[in-house]
Amino acid sequence: LLYASTADAAGKGAALLFVYSVGLGLPFLITGLALSHALKAFNWIKRHYGLYKITVGGTLVFVGILMLTNNLYYLNIYGQKVLDRVGVDFWKSF
Repeated sequence: LLYASTADAAGKGAALLFVYSVGLGLPFLITGLALSHALKAFNWIKRHYGLYKITVGGTLVFVGILMLTNNLYYLNIYGQKVLDRVGVDFWKSF
């Protein structure tokens, strides 16, 4: 904004402000579009709320038991094996 206000010509300042405005507004437009798709997913959750509640509750209980028994690392081991089988090798990126 400071650079646009000190531009030599009014046209250049207007162009800089336009680019700034587009850059500021674009994330809001993308969020609005993504929200319309997310609402469809929320409608699916509303229709299947009982199954959703049981699944999420069971997952929380399972992770809680793993934490209480100090075996949470098994979840990481299993997750890494699954990712290796599908060809995603996280450690190659380091």
